[in-house]
Order: sequence, then C-alpha cells, then structure tokens
Amino acid sequence: MHTSSWGVEVMVQACAPGKVILMGEHAVLHGCPALAMAVGLHCCARVHLRQDQQIHVNSPALGLSGDYHREALLRYTQQVREAWARYRQAPQQQHFAQVRGNDADHLLKCALGESLASFTQKGCRGLDLTLRSELPINAGFGSSAALAVCIPAALASLYKRRTTVSDLQTLAMTIERYQHGQPSGIDHTTALLGSIIEMRPGNRGEPCVIPLPAGTAALHLAGAQLYHTGSARESTGEVIAGTWDKLTGRNNPLLEAMRRTLAQFIQLLRTPRADHGQLLRLIRDYQQALERLGVVPESICQTVRAVERAGGAAKLCGAGTLSGEGAGCLLVFPPTALIDELAAYRRIDAILAAPGLQVTV
Repeated sequence: MHTSSWGVEVMVQACAPGKVILMGEHAVLHGCPALAMAVGLHCCARVHLRQDQQIHVNSPALGLSGDYHREALLRYTQQVREAWARYRQAPQQQHFAQVRGNDADHLLKCALGESLASFTQKGCRGLDLTLRSELPINAGFGSSAALAVCIPAALASLYKRRTTVSDLQTLAMTIERYQHGQPSGIDHTTALLGSIIEMRPGNRGEPCVIPLPAGTAALHLAGAQLYHTGSARESTGEVIAGTWDKLTGRNNPLLEAMRRTLAQFIQLLRTPRADHGQLLRLIRDYQQALERLGVVPESICQTVRAVERAGGAAKLCGAGTLSGEGAGCLLVFPPTALIDELAAYRRIDAILAAPGLQVTV
C-alpha cells in the first residue's frame, strides 16, 4: 500500500506517448525491420487504492465508466487467452473476431486483467482508475499500445511490485495481442522507450530494438507534418488478418519492394547529411506499396497525388483500412505550395521524438 509518513495514500500516475510508424508497417510482421517515432500525445492512467475490493474506472474521453471485480476480470482475460491461442494456430480474420469480441471495454478489461494477475493476489484492495487519452483511436497513433503500457506500469507501482522495462514489454505485448492478434511489438516498445527506434528480428526471432541517432534522424525529418484522416472502420488486427496473405509466399514481390525501400530509408536516416530528394522518393515508394496492399482509401490516394504533384510526399502511418474513407495518420513532407486537399484533415500538432513512459507518485 502506498502511504506517506502521515498515513495518507499516494496517487500514482503513468503516462505513455503515442507513436507513428515512419516506415515498415505490415512488412514488419513478415520479418522486415520497421521504424517508429514517439509523438507527444499521451494516454495517462491515474490510480489510487480503495478501502474495498471494487475496481472503479472512469474515462470520459474513451466513453468508459463502471465498476469491475478482480475475479471477473481474470475470468474474462483467461477466455481471451484461450481464444488468442486458437487464433495463433490459424491467423484468419474470422478467428481473430473470437479474440476481439464486441465489448467496447475489451482492451481495458484485458489490460486490467493481465495487470491484476501479475501484480495482485486474491483479496487485495481495489482501486480507482482515471484514464485520460489524447490519442485518436484506430488511427495509427498507437492508442492501444499506450494504454497497454500505462495501465500495467501504474498498477505495478500502486501495488509496490518491482518491474523492469522487459517485464512491462512482455505484459504490454500480451495485451496488444488481444487487441491486434499478431502485433510486431514496435508500438508498445516505442511507448516505453520514446524517441525514434528501429525494430528488427534478432538472430533467434526475438525483436531487436536499435535507437536511432536522434540528431541525424531529426535532420531528415525536419518539416514533417502529421494529419488525422479519420479513424479506420476496422481494428489493426482485422486489417492485418485481411491482408496477411498478400505478403506471404517465397520471394513475394510486394514484400521485397517494401524491404528494399526500408533498407534505403534506414540507411538515409543514419546519414549525417540531408538528402531531401531521396527522402521524398522513398516515402512515395512505400506509399505505393501500401496502396498495392489495398489499405489506402481512394480519397487519401488522391490527396497524396496532389501533394506529390506539388513536389512533396506523403504516406499512411499504420495499418490503414479495408473500407471507408478514414485510415488514420498521414505523414506529410509538404511542398512550399499550399495543398487544398489537406484541409479536409485535422492537423496534429505534437512533439516529435517525444520521451517514453513516465511514472510519478
């Protein structure tokens, strides 16, 4: 129990940033590296212990408010674990639907359930949780990853359980699987570490995280803008399941095109001299690959073409969508001329390469 020397209980707050995928979305799930950047929009979990065993949640921004019981959350999470194990054996969209279900508070219950299983025992005191998020949902900004990081971090501190970054990575990955099926791990790793990171498969298949030199990366990314095109109709997990087969198979030409562009982009960001022309070419090339994959709505394609005709470049950041007009975050390297088509989207003003998880007591 967190108390001061005067016996007054202390509130814990954990805040995790969102992220954008600079390049590597979809390909990262098929053995390619990916680059992600933390952005200064946050999900924050504020918690304190109750005198009873009730778990009360309040999050107006997410439209969630209600009471939960520890044992019910543990049972729900166990059922989701079993559904995910079945999905892992056959990663198809209809099987993922059994993992995701239709509950509006699915992610919240999974985050609480896994955290309570890790950090509490039967009969423990309950808690009040206030959850605040600045991150658009289903928009490629890592909203679920930030939640999957900040809730376990807050509960670990509240119940005075010592945890490492590796512990939180593992727990957040588990929670993210229940939301997305087979996430790469780059979203929650970026939320934990912040700044700009490269993630690639290790020698034994485990993810290898490589921080990029912030100075040189910032040099190349100077002037970049973020726009919110609207939330996708499908979750990231549904989009991944719906496009998985398009990137499978030996020497898959679309995956190989993504891999080549990625390699050149990573090399560029490590070069201490800006090459704006090459940057624009690589952004355009990867955007074309995402369009071939079928995750970019036609209206966004038209906006991207307008940016390109004016001398800039733009690409989606994240899974995209299978239907509808909203597809999440659009990364734009704007030309000098104003582009009327961009006025249809909301500009996101946030710190780029933001710090990672912060926990305060």
